[in-house]
Amino acid sequence: MWHLWKARNALVFEKTKYDPASIASRAKEDAEVWFSVNHSTHISTMDTRELTHSASWKRPEQGTVKCNIGASWSEGSSSSGAAWILRDSNGSVMLHSRRQYSGIGSNREAEFWVILWAVEGMRSTNQQNITFEADFEQAREVLLNPDRFPSLGCLSSTILALLSDLESWRFAHVNTSRNFPATRIAASVTRDNRTQSYVARGGPFWLSQTLNEEKRIG
Repeated sequence: MWHLWKARNALVFEKTKYDPASIASRAKEDAEVWFSVNHSTHISTMDTRELTHSASWKRPEQGTVKCNIGASWSEGSSSSGAAWILRDSNGSVMLHSRRQYSGIGSNREAEFWVILWAVEGMRSTNQQNITFEADFEQAREVLLNPDRFPSLGCLSSTILALLSDLESWRFAHVNTSRNFPATRIAASVTRDNRTQSYVARGGPFWLSQTLNEEKRIG
């Protein structure tokens, strides 16, 4: 439906006509990607195992990195805080980032915008072999049942297109306790009014104790 909508807009507003076969081919490619995401036995098994047996953050496997993603939405201001934190197989923080979004209408939308932004961050910093972790219940629901949420089709398609540029990736839905630093950084935007956007090496000083503890026990 997304490719049909783009073709329709191009015809109406830009007087550009796309080949129907090309539209169908692109739609088929998106469907195949969605199928691989939603029906991958490895990803599903990993999610279940981690949720059941571990409440604390775990280091990624040797040769891979882990990107935890956090979001915090404020209904009153229609804004959201976004954060990601990237760690290596030793548990050391490589990079972290924070930003604010305005005009966000729901927690579900906030979760999708931060996923998109985190994937862009991994792509722009040339990361590969990435495990993404988040405790996003509503975004997970959309990914598993995309037909029920057509308004997020554009964001979903963009995320999948960006992911296709990465050498190796996987998503894991984890317990909130496994995602605390990323969530706390995101919450600093909506709760503490820290609205400055940045990307920095290492982790934030004010979370160093938590990060060091996770590194020790991870």
